[in-house]
Amino acid sequence: MKRNGFTLIEVMVVTTIIAILAAVGMVSYQTANQKARDGKRKADMEQIRSALEMYKADSATNAYPATANFSALVSPIAYIREIPNPPPNSSPATYQGGYTCPYPNGGSASQYELCQRLEANPSASPYCVYNP
Repeated sequence: MKRNGFTLIEVMVVTTIIAILAAVGMVSYQTANQKARDGKRKADMEQIRSALEMYKADSATNAYPATANFSALVSPIAYIREIPNPPPNSSPATYQGGYTCPYPNGGSASQYELCQRLEANPSASPYCVYNP
């Protein structure tokens, strides 16, 4: 008597192969998402740098904003439409703390540094942009 169907071993082999392929797919998907978020972080920081340079070019003192907040870039003249929010899973959660001025007490700010730790390689040095 011949039976049509699959044996238990055949079903287990196929299930194992599907599980392995699914696991590999999930890891690849997560890595691609991390790289996409890192790309957004870098693009946002370059956008802020561009706004800072436009601010300096229009400034009467030829200086960057003297404070570490970016509100001067948004108003009264909009050098940037809005300060970009970092993507989820950012560390720190905002672009705070990476912008430094040598003269925070209202003097002429002549340099800045924007830094953000990247998600794909968190143990590496943060990605930074500086004034040219």
